[in-house]
Amino acid sequence: MNKRYAGNNLSCTNCHLQFGTQAGSGSWVGVANRFPQFGGRANAVGDLQDRINGCMERSMNGKKLPKDSDEILAIVAYMEWLGEGLPKEKENEYKGYPKIKIPK
Repeated sequence: MNKRYAGNNLSCTNCHLQFGTQAGSGSWVGVANRFPQFGGRANAVGDLQDRINGCMERSMNGKKLPKDSDEILAIVAYMEWLGEGLPKEKENEYKGYPKIKIPK
């Protein structure tokens, strides 16, 4: 069975720096607690596995991981582990990317 799902040579950590732990870089710290959520591109509510597969298909030009595969279950478990014990007052620090001030 072919276990190659990425269609290019990118890995998750090309965008999610420091193995998904760096604030301000699409961190995965606390991300599991924000799902399910509405996604505008799909115009639907999706779970964390749907979001991961969105990255697999678009950013990595690949194919979806089966939702019951060891690979996606391991990724979700890692993301859940990163958020364990995250204090409520630190949640916003790890969300998304910082706002950029566009020069005039």
